[in-house]
Amino acid sequence: MAKFIDEAIIEVTSGDGGNGLVAWRREKYEPMGGPAGGDGGKGGDIIFVASPNFTSLYDFTYKSSFVAKAGARGGPKKRHGANASNLVIPVPLGTVITDLDNQEIIADLIYPNQQIVVASGGFGGYGNASIATMLNKAPHYCEPGRPGVTLKLKLELKTLADIGIIGLPNAGKSCLLSKLSNAKPKIASYPFSTLTPNLGVGHGNLKITFADIPGLIKGASSGHGLGLQFLKHIERTACLIQVIDISSPDLFTNICDLEFELLAYSPNFKHKKNILVLNKIDLLDESVSVFDLIKDLQHKLNKVKSKLLTHHKILAISALNSVGLAELQNEIDELMDVPQVFDQEILEYNQYKSASHKDKNDKDFVIYQSGGQYYVEGDFINRYLSVTNLRDPESVQHFSYILKKYGVMAKIMELRLKPGTPIIINNLTFKYLEDIF
Repeated sequence: MAKFIDEAIIEVTSGDGGNGLVAWRREKYEPMGGPAGGDGGKGGDIIFVASPNFTSLYDFTYKSSFVAKAGARGGPKKRHGANASNLVIPVPLGTVITDLDNQEIIADLIYPNQQIVVASGGFGGYGNASIATMLNKAPHYCEPGRPGVTLKLKLELKTLADIGIIGLPNAGKSCLLSKLSNAKPKIASYPFSTLTPNLGVGHGNLKITFADIPGLIKGASSGHGLGLQFLKHIERTACLIQVIDISSPDLFTNICDLEFELLAYSPNFKHKKNILVLNKIDLLDESVSVFDLIKDLQHKLNKVKSKLLTHHKILAISALNSVGLAELQNEIDELMDVPQVFDQEILEYNQYKSASHKDKNDKDFVIYQSGGQYYVEGDFINRYLSVTNLRDPESVQHFSYILKKYGVMAKIMELRLKPGTPIIINNLTFKYLEDIF
């Protein structure tokens, strides 16, 4: 059985666009064939898709880096380079994707097969056939492909269940889940037998999904116990089932402790529809009247109702012996008859526009001195240099134009270097005021 993981940090990089090509049409009876270099292909996008087949982020513990393929270089005869295939990453329903650089929530994937492009692949560079103009009919240069985008993302799973089952340790939550759904959780007579959330699909026609959360204890909102770290999985449930051991001598105190911890975690729990289930009536002495016990409990709860959750109903059951489960199922069906509506805030997340090279400042560069030589470094400089034919004066002239356009030349001139001073770009040595500068 795969370990339950609900958070992961990953890095994704969309594909670079393919470079354009400098080529010429050389055919019989075509002495003035002209430029024929094709454009580069588009790099692959990074796409996340919500898959019902996944229930955990466990796979991301083994692989945390994802890189899409780059587009192919343009070809001769104006052939367009092949576009790279997109990289599709499946995640469980309810996965929240956050950009760690700016803490922006990119997407909240809540529907089956819902997709979002988080990082667009770079566009391919123009070949010399596309660059040709009326003033320059035969350019000897082309454009490099645009770079992809690298994002550091946090994936956080908030399970999309219809019903959240919560309670103190050893209250019978897992047993109840096994009776209401097809789940087969671990059931034992000792506390904290549930260490991670369990999911199950109900037996009824509505196909209701249940989430059993590890037991909460007093002080959970301060970090005690296990349950608090999993409460995010029931934040978006349509209804809660609070399971309390009715045989406990501290019945009222247990309810207060549980609900105080819920409200300390999120005040939004106060008005969430919920059913208070008093379990284990099979452990009560025959002389105890369940009706009188519930009546007395209701009286106590009414005195502090402003500080507690609003209860839809209070029911007494025995999950072990299947007593009272039919009435509980009817109450659940009644509450779930109204379809769940997600917050507008969640829907707005999914209007996110995928990041692309336009969103990043990819024209940055640095100039530094080391060992009596000067170095110029910058991704965009290396990309333009990679498509420059240093034996072709026009291609070199275009590279010089790029350096001037983006301020590299101006920064070098501020250094007041002597003519012939070595300047190294991408392991190639140029002489100041003698080569391209």
